[in-house]
Amino acid sequence: MRSSVLLIITIFVALNGWILKLTDEDVEKIVSYQITKDLQFEQPHIQGHCDDKYKKLKEAFEYNFKHQNEVGASVAAYVDGKKVVDLWGGYRNAETKTKWEEDTLQLAFSNGKSVCSLCIAVLVDRGILDYNTPVAHYWPDFAKNGKENITLKQLLTHQAGLSALDEAVTIEDLKNPIRIKQLFADQKPLWLPPKSGYHALTFGELLSSLIHEVTKGEYTCGKFFRKEIAEKIGIDYYIGFPEELEPRLGTVYAAPFIHAVLKLPRSFVCKMLPFVCELGIIENPADSALLLDITSVYSLAYRSLMYSPVNYNAADLSKYNDRAIREVEFPSASGIGNARALAKLYAALSMGGELDGVRIIGEKTLDYATQVEITGVDELMKFPMNKTRGGFLHFGNPEPSFGGAGMGGSLSIASKFNVTEIDPNTGKATIVTKRVSFSYVMNRLCPNFRSERLYRLLAAFFGSFENRI
Repeated sequence: MRSSVLLIITIFVALNGWILKLTDEDVEKIVSYQITKDLQFEQPHIQGHCDDKYKKLKEAFEYNFKHQNEVGASVAAYVDGKKVVDLWGGYRNAETKTKWEEDTLQLAFSNGKSVCSLCIAVLVDRGILDYNTPVAHYWPDFAKNGKENITLKQLLTHQAGLSALDEAVTIEDLKNPIRIKQLFADQKPLWLPPKSGYHALTFGELLSSLIHEVTKGEYTCGKFFRKEIAEKIGIDYYIGFPEELEPRLGTVYAAPFIHAVLKLPRSFVCKMLPFVCELGIIENPADSALLLDITSVYSLAYRSLMYSPVNYNAADLSKYNDRAIREVEFPSASGIGNARALAKLYAALSMGGELDGVRIIGEKTLDYATQVEITGVDELMKFPMNKTRGGFLHFGNPEPSFGGAGMGGSLSIASKFNVTEIDPNTGKATIVTKRVSFSYVMNRLCPNFRSERLYRLLAAFFGSFENRI
């Protein structure tokens, strides 16, 4: 397998006269990812519960293992506050063939951003923050370098121009919230509103800094979420992962292609993209615009998306298997949980902020926070991203929903829509509102932002509701 991988790379390079410097570690990552593609699941060991009405979702979940190179994953859904799907299967570690169990946890990347947004919404609901007030009102140092008029809403909708820092940040820095606050306070915006560009690697840290400021050092985002939300509703989701839970954690299998391509000249990448799309290395050619942008070290996209605040090249997502990145609070990208946990969290939001008699946020505040504020093509990501007032992502298909999405295809959403139900006795039609949540978390990442595995699951779940209006 190693020789075939190297042969393909060598052909790419030889045809174009470039020298690609891949280390042994680079090759190992490519081979490890290839192992996950070679797994065959004729009878995948899917476990858990699925109501008969949603059997299409279970079938789609099984299909992903048999035909779409799924390695390990969980999927869960709630309807009207009741859990109707809770499935898991595959391997949490492909090399050792360690099965994905009921309590397996997985790093879910940017799903953590929406968790941070929820923490802010709770503080708004308690009257501690206000969406339309300048951030500097609560965090005076934030006013430096032209940031004095940036409102909390603008910060949450990625308009603050703080997608990258001029000064490098270490893991040790992330252990010191005062240090992180100072870096953001001193930073000059890269742009000002109304421009909106996805703060991929700084969003969570900005919100955590604000939480630390308004709670006078009592909380960071991870600590606030655990005490004020997660423990109240009983879910396994962590920002800052406890060491004692490490044995339950799944391995991240990240597509190595982007990591390798950054070592190539941009002109070669332009020539290579059509070929790698045809091979399926990039599963959707639409991502090529972003990929080309991040190959330029001078671009804003490179600064914002490819160099993470933990001194890791963000394209090398296998680095997230290191304990060092998991133990610190890096809420933009290293939240850890499973579909069961996130589906329950969003079930509470789908029900207006309350589930099983436990209220985590007021319905009025939640409704305001989940209204769309920004639409259109994102300045950095190069594809449409709709953002709500409160910092959630908004999705239009299969039904309007809000939530979060993570690198590689994970997703957690809440949705509300109407269906027509027919009384079997009288034949009378009644319009009924359905409040649902859905979450999918996996360990083998799709190399782009349009995972076929995810879309198959979504179509199966929402397709289970007949007569949607």
